[in-house]
Amino acid sequence: MTKQSECKPSEIIEDFINLIAKSHEEYETNISIAKGYDSKTITWIHDFETANDYDERCKLATALHKEREIRRKHKDRAKLFQKIHEFAGQERNKQVLKSLKWLLSEQRKQEEYLESDREFKHRVGDDGNGDTN
Repeated sequence: MTKQSECKPSEIIEDFINLIAKSHEEYETNISIAKGYDSKTITWIHDFETANDYDERCKLATALHKEREIRRKHKDRAKLFQKIHEFAGQERNKQVLKSLKWLLSEQRKQEEYLESDREFKHRVGDDGNGDTN
């Protein structure tokens, strides 16, 4: 691997922390949308009940089918992030996440130090050739 294609450890840690943060919004938003579609079920039943003919029921069925597909996408997206969301919400894991944020800060400092222009300074009495006079 070349140095350009390698990820820094801090980038991997940061990506994980961002995933945890993103999981809350993704889960909450998508589960809310899916529940919104679920709450419209009674309305759909009433619409079918009052539909006067076959063509009207077909149009309703097609519209309901499309809506249920959208609902399924949101529900699946919520399920994708559910376990991460639950993990991060547990009290015992909050300390782990806090420690990861501290680790990220320390790792960045270390990487900045290693990437900086460092100079070796000879000790007193060391001429740089290994001879001490």
